[in-house]
Amino acid sequence: MNAIKNLEMYQRNFKDTSKPEQVDEMLEQSKETLIKFVEENIEDKKYQERFIRNIKYNPELTLSKRLTYLFKKLDSSVKSDFLKLPHKSPSDSISSIVNSLVQTRNYYTHGDDLTNYPRCITDTKKQLEIT
Repeated sequence: MNAIKNLEMYQRNFKDTSKPEQVDEMLEQSKETLIKFVEENIEDKKYQERFIRNIKYNPELTLSKRLTYLFKKLDSSVKSDFLKLPHKSPSDSISSIVNSLVQTRNYYTHGDDLTNYPRCITDTKKQLEIT
């Protein structure tokens, strides 16, 4: 778990590639229309603020995208020595490993039913090997 969190923080703090996206004028106009609707039709200020916050929300990169970015930037020899899975291309290997790491983090973070995370790594030995 710590290794997954550390990779996420490393990417966020030192390799964040998210660029300010070009402003989508149509989206911004639609947001303003929604905000105006909320202000005019929702009386409770608490709910107004909540809806407006949700309308203005801009999501961050997902853990999956962060890990994929980091792994794809590795030297090809590192990828083949440490990430390449049998009978899979390097790209498919990265996708598979990232999927397992994300499901593992989500399972241990949220404590949901394990059946919701079929790619979760629960074996302690495998967890140590992957880190």
